[in-house]
Amino acid sequence: MSYLFDTHCHLADPKFNFTLANDLDTAKQHSTLEFLSVGTSPADWSETLQLANHFQNIHAALGLHPYFIDANHALHLSELETLVSLNSISAIGEIGLDYSKQVKADESLQMSVFRQQIEIAQFHNLPVSIHCLKAYNPMLKFLQRHSVEGVMHGFAGGSEMATQFIEAGLYIGVNSVLLNQNARRYHEMVQLIGLERLVLESDAPFGMNLYPDSPLSSLRLVAGKIAELLNCSVDCVIEQTTRNAEQLFIRKRS
Repeated sequence: MSYLFDTHCHLADPKFNFTLANDLDTAKQHSTLEFLSVGTSPADWSETLQLANHFQNIHAALGLHPYFIDANHALHLSELETLVSLNSISAIGEIGLDYSKQVKADESLQMSVFRQQIEIAQFHNLPVSIHCLKAYNPMLKFLQRHSVEGVMHGFAGGSEMATQFIEAGLYIGVNSVLLNQNARRYHEMVQLIGLERLVLESDAPFGMNLYPDSPLSSLRLVAGKIAELLNCSVDCVIEQTTRNAEQLFIRKRS
């Protein structure tokens, strides 16, 4: 039986309520969902690891998100290296570049922290989950010079840019933004890429168009929209995107 793989969610976030806890229990019992739960700072790394240790179908990713880079970044990176060395995790993430005005760390510091986390991923032979906002060109140039496996999370750079990231070795994470009728560029990107380099993600509890009582159910709607755009069955979408996710994240676990 095919199952859905949510390649980017934040299960350690306090916004998750008892209903989502029930979803996790149901998924655990019926093996219908797999999750890559991503940590973004030292504040949620420990709980992310605890969830992965408790639930067989939750896989941990740890990283320092650009939002949380501050004066203690060297200490945080050292802590990250220690946790990765001592625990079985499936990816480094959520990491990346964010050159929007909301982020306090300047561009050079963000690139330095990102590069150091890429080096941690390469040393431990782990894929990455990458956040990128208003920084696609420098991100692409960096990834073209480094051998990196992973996912461009929440990618919104258009078809041509997506193709270049795929050529650099990355998969494209598709979320429920796809369900917006006016998301024409997003639809065109999926149609151009096809299934071979796509993975599904909810970004719960932060993603758009999530069911308020069960955000993870939105993955099925995303799979259905992809099937419509590619003129194939939903089962085909689920099987291929899950296979892609397994190749990245399941095989990496020790």
